[in-house]
Amino acid sequence: MTAPQHPWNRPTPDPVPTVAAPPPGPQHPDPLAALLEFDTAGFDVTANYLVIPAGLTHAMPPAWRQQLATLLAELRAAHRHRRWPSYRVTAVNHVPLNELSLGQLDEAGIIADPTEDGGLRYSPRHQPDRTLDPTTRVHVTCPDPLQPPPRSH
Repeated sequence: MTAPQHPWNRPTPDPVPTVAAPPPGPQHPDPLAALLEFDTAGFDVTANYLVIPAGLTHAMPPAWRQQLATLLAELRAAHRHRRWPSYRVTAVNHVPLNELSLGQLDEAGIIADPTEDGGLRYSPRHQPDRTLDPTTRVHVTCPDPLQPPPRSH
């Protein structure tokens, strides 16, 4: 008997239901940017990077995985003259300051000083005179729930 798979690592049904497209309007000059502006679910999008969790790619139908592999190979080939650095990607949650432990506050670079009324005053380590609202959300590392399945040898 095999162990149950984590829900994210279960294969996606094939055919996969169609998802909603970006709202209609004038043709966007960058269709990928338009899609990511419309719906970022499942992707970590920042100003400079798009992170696609490997756990999600392993759950794709085989035809999708082949298309993604082909596109990534074409991207690599088109930019083979560039020096590609390695990247370190860490799973994070966006958590309000008032929900963090002292260790998590330290990780986020936040100082928590006691106030006279028994509360805490939050400030960035590099700007100790600045006060942050306790509901300000910061990145804190977390276990990655989207791990790919173990590799077979």
